[in-house]
Amino acid sequence: MALLRYGSRGSQVERLQQQLEAAGFELGDVDGIFGRRTQAAVQAFQRQQGITVDGIVGSQTQGRLQGRADGFDDDGRTNPGQVMTPAELRRLNNTRVDHQMPDRGPGWMGYYSASRRWGTERTIETLKTVAARYHAATGQTLRIGDISLRGGGDISGHASHETGRNVDIDMAFSDGRTDIERNRNSVNATWRSPHYDRAATRRLIQEIKRANPNIQILFNDPVLVREGLVRAYPNHDNHLHLQNMN
Repeated sequence: MALLRYGSRGSQVERLQQQLEAAGFELGDVDGIFGRRTQAAVQAFQRQQGITVDGIVGSQTQGRLQGRADGFDDDGRTNPGQVMTPAELRRLNNTRVDHQMPDRGPGWMGYYSASRRWGTERTIETLKTVAARYHAATGQTLRIGDISLRGGGDISGHASHETGRNVDIDMAFSDGRTDIERNRNSVNATWRSPHYDRAATRRLIQEIKRANPNIQILFNDPVLVREGLVRAYPNHDNHLHLQNMN
């Protein structure tokens, strides 16, 4: 394949844009024109993959994109029915807080009361997609906490969890125990725990941003903060907060 770079045009660029969309990078129009938005998406993908960030699509970048072309690694553990593309997710309703995340499903489980796990259709389907991809990649289960009450509105302890678009999730641990079992107020339930699995948590964050690159994630792991994957915020040592899933 010829090198693709800023200014390139044609069917190969259109295919590139479709692959970037499937990988979670929002481009707007898929028009076959390698403009500034496509260049920025290529650079973000290269940065995510840990390869040279030059905005040029050669064999290495193309190979990485091709490996993600289906949106997930299908090794038999992923339920394709739970996986949606970023474009499909954007078409879902994001206003009505009328969809509930069940207690369990393919790749996820809830903690705390199910009465606090209501969200918009887009939020819930995004979580299902992330859980399926994350579980396929790591074997880990996504643990989901508070989202919102049915219909939205005031929810005790959470001023931000009122629109169905903010979600608390657990970080990953290497020994399979949940932070509830550890005691959420203990140092053993935070990123400082010797059993905290940073690599799996990083992959979880990458899958979240594949599904929706605009999501802001609050979490205090200083390594992930330095990598630009999360933003530090008070009282977020022991869970990740997904903010405004637009």
